[in-house]
Amino acid sequence: MSKSSYFKSILVLISFAFFFGILASPAFSKVELKVAYQPYSIHNQQIEWMKKWGAQQPDVDVVPVPLSYEIYFPKVSNALKSSKGEYDVVWHNDDWGAAWMNLLEYVDDVPNFDKVLPHLWNLCFKDKNGRSTGVPFVATSDGLYYRKDLIADPPKTWQEVQEVGKKLQQEGKVKYGFVAGMKYPHDYSTQLAFMWSNFGDILLPPFERDNEMLAMFGWQPFVDNIRVIEMVEFFWDQLHVHKTIPSDMISFSRTAAQAIFMAGDAAMFGQSAILWGDLNDPAKSKVAGNVGYTGFPYGPHGNGQLSWDVSWGWGIPKNIPAEHKKYAKELVGYMLTDEVQTDMFQKTGGNPVTSTVREALRKKDPLFNMIAEGTFAAPVQVVSAYYFPKWPQVHNIFTDYTIKAFMGKREDIPKVMQECSAEIDRALAE
Repeated sequence: MSKSSYFKSILVLISFAFFFGILASPAFSKVELKVAYQPYSIHNQQIEWMKKWGAQQPDVDVVPVPLSYEIYFPKVSNALKSSKGEYDVVWHNDDWGAAWMNLLEYVDDVPNFDKVLPHLWNLCFKDKNGRSTGVPFVATSDGLYYRKDLIADPPKTWQEVQEVGKKLQQEGKVKYGFVAGMKYPHDYSTQLAFMWSNFGDILLPPFERDNEMLAMFGWQPFVDNIRVIEMVEFFWDQLHVHKTIPSDMISFSRTAAQAIFMAGDAAMFGQSAILWGDLNDPAKSKVAGNVGYTGFPYGPHGNGQLSWDVSWGWGIPKNIPAEHKKYAKELVGYMLTDEVQTDMFQKTGGNPVTSTVREALRKKDPLFNMIAEGTFAAPVQVVSAYYFPKWPQVHNIFTDYTIKAFMGKREDIPKVMQECSAEIDRALAE
């Protein structure tokens, strides 16, 4: 064999070996980070940035898994308790903090966590060791949206809400005075907010959220107090007497109420500041450019407009592989960068969770200052949830009984709320 033929044969053999070696070698597999979220404007912004982060990672794919609000808590709860994790990052709402605390990793060591305002995690996500199981990504603060083209000065009291709504309805300018979600768990801007703005609450003492203090008061329900009964009577009157709210609003989700306001059919709408972007998007909303925002109006026992400053967060399940946890921590830490936090406010109106971005916006952004006055700077502040494991169950009981009261006779409202108190008492005693 000539030298030329010999070398050609060697090259052919090398080529075959190289080719079949590639075929035989295992294919490179990226780590898939599955993110459980709600398809909602604020979450969509977060998913957009998560995908941007993922596009920069050669070893990671970010896989969003949308779940509806109604099924989110029970479905993710089951996944967190299973032997093998279904999700790598989960939306970790403040009012689920206690229920999931033992099922999630510590995340106060993620990048940029030191920028987070402490009150946004140390009540809802902090465990007995003083560490956080959630990374806040937005501060939610509900309030009253109103039509600036119809209302010069936003109402500050329940009575003004009623009067303004009736007047605009009688003039044929709107179908409804006020809309918001009412069914569980959408009643934060109705039953809960109006109760708090009248200095009522679920448990004694009002506005207390420290579990040790609640225990000192015997976990005693407060829902049959006059301050709560007045809230129920107010909405009963709007539903049956003044008809300033839709006749079927007791079945509304926040999304259903939002659609009515964006269609121009309601003068006022109760919901979070995170909807600012959607309500002012001309492609989505007929009232874009004519939307104002303020704190919740107060009742006869209140003394100022009310809002809150609590967080939605991201959590990392314990039941996922160590490699997934590593990348998940990098991902949720990225959500705290100034760029992501600033973009979140500009697109949605959601309040940033980091001190650096809040301070920067306070100095230069008129919109941020306007929203701030109606949210975390409102005269009366409440923490809009409790942080014991049974809170979702107690919340559900409260919503069911208030709706029962709305559907019954007005004179039966005190009796129904006494029944509600007894049911909450039983639930907490179990």
